[in-house]
Amino acid sequence: MIYRFLKLKKAIQKSWGVDTAYKDDVPKWSTDNPAAGQCAVTALIIHDYFGGRIYSGMSQDGVVHYWNKIYGLKIDITRSQFKETKKFTNITKWIANDLLQTGNVKERYAILKERIENYLQNQI
Repeated sequence: MIYRFLKLKKAIQKSWGVDTAYKDDVPKWSTDNPAAGQCAVTALIIHDYFGGRIYSGMSQDGVVHYWNKIYGLKIDITRSQFKETKKFTNITKWIANDLLQTGNVKERYAILKERIENYLQNQI
């Protein structure tokens, strides 16, 4: 399972783009900070492959962030987008389909999913 996760993590990181970033985070997105604005769509992709739960929380400065919990382990591969450590409160558990219905998550998710699938197919 760890090998599958590491392979997926690399595919996700190689597939992020400014077009898969949350609109408010587009100005923060760069090749130096590719995780910016990618948390919701990334959490959905990880959920597709490994199940578990999707959570979100809000930081003191109003940033909403998403991550996964699988077998009780917190998985957060987009945390690198933050320069400083953030503490998240007001934790919410999400159903994947509900998250897909928020904002333009579904469109960004579809773009990211297709890129990841193409990346993984080309690695065989």
